[in-house]
Order: sequence, then structure tokens, then C-alpha cells
Amino acid sequence: MKKVIIAVVAFSLLLACTPEEKAVLVTGISLDVTAVTIFEGETVTLVPSVTPDNATDKSVTWSSTDNSVATVDANGKVTAVSGGSATIRASAKDGSLKYAECAVKVKVPCPTGAVDLGLSVYWASCNLSEDGFVKSPEQFGDYYAWGELEPKSEYNWSTYKWCNGSYNSLTKYDSWKEALDESDDAAHVKLGDRWRIPSDNNWTELKLNCEWRLTSQNGVYGILVTGSNGNSIFFPSAGYRHNTDYYEVGSEGYYWSSTRSKDIDFAAWNLLFNSKGVLVDYMERDLGALVRPVYY
Repeated sequence: MKKVIIAVVAFSLLLACTPEEKAVLVTGISLDVTAVTIFEGETVTLVPSVTPDNATDKSVTWSSTDNSVATVDANGKVTAVSGGSATIRASAKDGSLKYAECAVKVKVPCPTGAVDLGLSVYWASCNLSEDGFVKSPEQFGDYYAWGELEPKSEYNWSTYKWCNGSYNSLTKYDSWKEALDESDDAAHVKLGDRWRIPSDNNWTELKLNCEWRLTSQNGVYGILVTGSNGNSIFFPSAGYRHNTDYYEVGSEGYYWSSTRSKDIDFAAWNLLFNSKGVLVDYMERDLGALVRPVYY
């Protein structure tokens, strides 16, 4: 009996000396920054906080949803690669499936000829001409039919490039295609790089996030658009062209977007302003309107 008691005590002591430790899993991860905007080539280091403090493995792995926009290394250092948006994620390595994310927006530097209004794109300070930009914001620039690359003397369906003489005989940008190809974007073809004709969303952003004031500049009637950062651009009221004539010059401004109307194949969105207000509307694609480029 004495030997049995001694054996039980010895076995109990052995168990006490070699306990099997249970891992403490991560219950949460947070980052010191959850959204950040940086320029191409810049870096920012994200710092994770892991709970609980006594988690067995507090290490994390890093990943980016788009390495062409932003990359991240094993230490949480984010490098901006090119303009766009990406999400950086820090994930627990212990199998707990916990993670935290930071939204990264990468901006390109504002180029010569553009103005930063605090928006998602930079806006050109002047209108487009056949040779590039006009020399001053008050100059009208050239009129273009939607999707055409050169100005012309007559604007109607019989001269429109993307149809066979009428609005119901479209040869491109019909019901399945809503945005201009780069090869048909006059701003991109003439200026290159990241220059484009604004999309309807770009115009809507400009309309909703800036102050618009009708005014005259150096004797030219138009509208002054001021961003939340105090920077401004001026749009002359150059009207539009139909056939060989000019309409609403000095009283209204018509500026193309790169977006075709979803409901009307032969129309495209544009920005219209006059004494009654500012409207993102659509007009027939064969008409001549101005182009104010943006830089992405």
C-alpha cells in the first residue's frame, strides 16, 4: 500500500513539472492609421496594436490589395507606386483570423498646367486647343464633337465621325460602350501622359465640392470655380457649335465629359452652366463643345 501511495505522488509531481501550455489567441488588431493619402514615391509606416497583451503570437503579416498602387513590406512600411487606391491589411499569424486595414490613396504630383482643387483629379487651368492648351484661361480653345480629335468647320450628323450620316446609324460607342477609348480622347491624344477628358463623375465631383460664381475675367464672361483649399479655375462661357454657327457664346458654357449617356446612345454627358445654375447634363454627340482636361 505504501508503494502505491509513493507511485501516485511521484506521477502527480511529474505532471506538475510538465504542464501543456494552452496558446492565447489574438482577439483584435488595430492600426495607428486607418486612412492615408500619399504621393507617388512617398512612404508611410503603419504600426499595429495587438490584443490581448499576453497573446502567444503577436506577430502579423502584411498585404496590399493592389501592388501596382502601393506595396508594403514585412515591417508595415507602405510605398506609394502609382496613382490610385489600395487597401493595406495586417493579419494575425496565429490562425485567429483577426486583421486590421488601412485605406491608402496614392496621388500623383500636380503637373504644370493643372490646378489642385482638393479633388480626386487635377484640373487644367486652360481649355484644350488643336495644339495643346490655349495661352490663358479666358481663351475659348477649340470645339470638338464627342469622340473626335480635331476641330472642324461644320458640326452635325453628316460630318460626325462615328456614324453613317445620322444619329440612328452609329458605328461606335453604341449601347455596349459608355466611355471613350484613349485613342478617341482628344485631351489624351494631344497632351499624353495622364491627361484625359473628364468623366461625368469628375464633373459631378467638381460641381458638388466647389464654389461656383459667375463673373468676368479680363472682359470675358464665365464662371469661377473655387475648391475647398482656396485654389480656383475659370471657365469661359463659349457656348457650343451646330452646323457652322455658334450658340450661347457669352452666356453659357458647354464642356464635354468622356462618358456617353446610358439611356441615349447618340448623346454624351457634359457640364453646362448659365445664369440659372450648373448642371451635369447630356447633349447630342455631333455638336461642338469645349474640352477642359483633367490629370489623374
